[in-house]
Amino acid sequence: GGKEVQQQIFSREESYLIATEAHETPMTFYTTKWKIAFDARELPPLGFKTYTVRPQSGNHSNYGSQITGQNNMENEYLCVKIQSDGALSVLDKMTGNKFEGILYFEDCGEAGDPWMHIKPFADRIYYSSGSSVQIQLLEDGPLLTSYNIKLKWLLPAQLDRFNKQRSKDEKEIIICSKVTL
Repeated sequence: GGKEVQQQIFSREESYLIATEAHETPMTFYTTKWKIAFDARELPPLGFKTYTVRPQSGNHSNYGSQITGQNNMENEYLCVKIQSDGALSVLDKMTGNKFEGILYFEDCGEAGDPWMHIKPFADRIYYSSGSSVQIQLLEDGPLLTSYNIKLKWLLPAQLDRFNKQRSKDEKEIIICSKVTL
């Protein structure tokens, strides 16, 4: 329809493509790859719409942000807060429902086999709260904001099969979660 839609540029990379035809010599085309997000609200249900990308002359910037505070992001539908332990608190602005403790992890032992679940002797459940967390902003703009949450978690290193008990030795595992609004 010729209307411009809001867009957000993430990256630009010089690249190349190799075009091959059945009875021709492959040809190399040097190109530029762009990663973008754009507002596609007007897509019909179970349908499609065609968008045309046209370069514009001059410098253009992605003005706007969904960041509303430290490790907080918000749009017209959701408010997402990343807690210091890596868990999420999400408010649905349309219904007023608040969801706490999203994206925390728990671990319990397993001493069985593929056919039977057997809990290890004197097993305990480990929770990720209290673990070391690094939160890093990856992208921010008017349409899309992303954070990387890196959790370092100490868990029992192995199962002592003879005693059917988890070892006292601990090993650090790393869980990386990318959260995007």
